[in-house]
Amino acid sequence: MAQSPLHPSVFINCPFDPEFQPFLRAILFTVCAMGCKPRSALEESDSSTIRLEKIYRLIKFCRFSIHDLSRTESEHNGLPRFNMPLELGIFLGIKQVTPRRSRRKTCLIFVKDSRNLSFITDINGMDVHGHGDSPEKSIESIRNWLCNDAKMDGQPASVIAQLFKKFESEFPEIVKRIGYQPNEPQYGDVLKIIRDWLKEVRFLVSAKSGTSASVKVRLINPDKST
Repeated sequence: MAQSPLHPSVFINCPFDPEFQPFLRAILFTVCAMGCKPRSALEESDSSTIRLEKIYRLIKFCRFSIHDLSRTESEHNGLPRFNMPLELGIFLGIKQVTPRRSRRKTCLIFVKDSRNLSFITDINGMDVHGHGDSPEKSIESIRNWLCNDAKMDGQPASVIAQLFKKFESEFPEIVKRIGYQPNEPQYGDVLKIIRDWLKEVRFLVSAKSGTSASVKVRLINPDKST
């Protein structure tokens, strides 16, 4: 399964609970707007496959990954959520054992406050990003990371943030028009809505064609890349 150099796959490791949905949409929106393909264990529903095996496979396949560790606090049962740090650890382990000549994996790590890493001190010294519960801040970090590490030609972060704000204002009506209940759309549904919306506004940029947002740009379809 080869990965398209023009539309690189990005593994998404973040919470998927209802409270995190605005951040998830911001992450998916930015990755798609940059011409990349979001990947997640949630895209498969095969009950015969162990979830951790799906995660191993996707992390091995994807050169790029986003890890949001901002929601590791205790849940209603008093236990912290360690899925996201676990998946980051899997990524770091796979990167470490990858042959040096092909060790090109890179990731973006989000925390709520980059000045407070007491909950996971082993990543002290890494270049982590604090988004302070602001989806707009995460957009800026993701866009800049993909431009630097994936060498993508993207719109300014401010332009993507403005488009995301417009998308968010229309999202409830889109969901209603399709026939979903407010919290019913699943990961795949949200991703399709984002892709369709970006195609409609003719904004989804290819890897080598950064242009002004006011100019029509060539459309690409990440679904056709592998």
